[in-house]
Amino acid sequence: METVGQLTGGLAHDFDNLLAGISGSLELMQTRITQGRLTDIDRYMTAAQGASKRAAVLTHRLLAPPDVRPMGFGRVVSLRGFLLVTAEGPVLDPRPRLSRNLRYCRGLARARDGILLSTRREPTRCKPAPKDSLMTDAVDQRLTMQDPRTQYPQPPFKRQPQEAPGLAQAMHPKPDHGETSYRGHGRLTGRKALVTGADSGIGRAAAIAFAREGADVALSFVEEEMPDAQEVAKLIEAEGRKAVLLPGDITDKAFCETLVRKAVADLGGLDILVNNAGKQTNQKDIGDITDEQFDRTLKTNLYAMFWITKAALPHMPAGASIINTASVVAYHPPQILVDYATTKAGIVAFSKALAKQQVAKGIRVNAVAPGPFWTALQPSGGQPQENVEKFGSEVPLGRPGQPVELAPVYVFLASQEASYVTGEVYGATGGNGTA
Repeated sequence: METVGQLTGGLAHDFDNLLAGISGSLELMQTRITQGRLTDIDRYMTAAQGASKRAAVLTHRLLAPPDVRPMGFGRVVSLRGFLLVTAEGPVLDPRPRLSRNLRYCRGLARARDGILLSTRREPTRCKPAPKDSLMTDAVDQRLTMQDPRTQYPQPPFKRQPQEAPGLAQAMHPKPDHGETSYRGHGRLTGRKALVTGADSGIGRAAAIAFAREGADVALSFVEEEMPDAQEVAKLIEAEGRKAVLLPGDITDKAFCETLVRKAVADLGGLDILVNNAGKQTNQKDIGDITDEQFDRTLKTNLYAMFWITKAALPHMPAGASIINTASVVAYHPPQILVDYATTKAGIVAFSKALAKQQVAKGIRVNAVAPGPFWTALQPSGGQPQENVEKFGSEVPLGRPGQPVELAPVYVFLASQEASYVTGEVYGATGGNGTA
């Protein structure tokens, strides 16, 4: 394992020693930064090289001192003019007055093994980054008051078909799951969570946020999603929390029971359950929905929730929380998602009924109803490609939501801050509402 090295007062004594290579899948990159005092961020910097040959630099939410800050879409770390970026990622112009401009700079950086590092300042050779590369996901940018309509990428997007279940790392632009943009506050310290569909999208954002808040997390996903799931596990472990990878098919009742049993054993208990995994396949006409598709959609979205919840409840103490991912389509079903909308309406009813039942045990049950969120579910069959191009344009905010924008909702519902909240459905719809 190589290390980035040490920066003293923002000045590099040996530039070449700062070049860090990445090999294999994911591994921890360690560094110490000295700026008057030693700031240890060993746990918070990771580097990853995914299937797309794109290395991601991931940092802690806000690093002290202020000169050390994560920027860009999981790709840029600015260290007083030093740029640490990936070969295909946007570069941050180090000049203060342009500190929020993401740019592609060619011929400015030295490269090795997919990591670029540069101290030069030649903005005349820079050009604006392509629209689909822009992403505001650094915590200091995400939480700064700004126009929500333009905070994240807006359509049109490229057509980008994927085979189901899809991978987040193959999307353009990449979704913001909170890799560098979610800051925890210790609201779930010592908690133990199981999240289904945790490899990408909303489940990934919830898992990352839970770990940042102090929880250990078991991740449920299908085997094909392992590359994304391994990235999430590394992020969780970088926070000093435990990550448990549990691949398998939740449409199988026996696996659902095994999933819960392994999660409880590996985590040492269970007090947060997020039923988030979903199957969505668009069809123009009901005649095009096969029995196989209808059956698998219901088993993924409804049966699995039932089986997993039933297996988990005997292990969950008073104070525990169950959160089910419903959808705005439960209230406003589109004509191309007949089977999917049916299941999401079922999740709303299931959650409200179960909340009434479990309140006697001190267990809260709630649901979340997202609108159009930029997840791998959409380009991998959830939407026609012509809809992917304009995805999110139909809501008042004019863009799709990013998974990290839902993370605080899941954290709130999982935490004791929501002690008076049960049987509710929280909407995040971009302005369309659920009424």
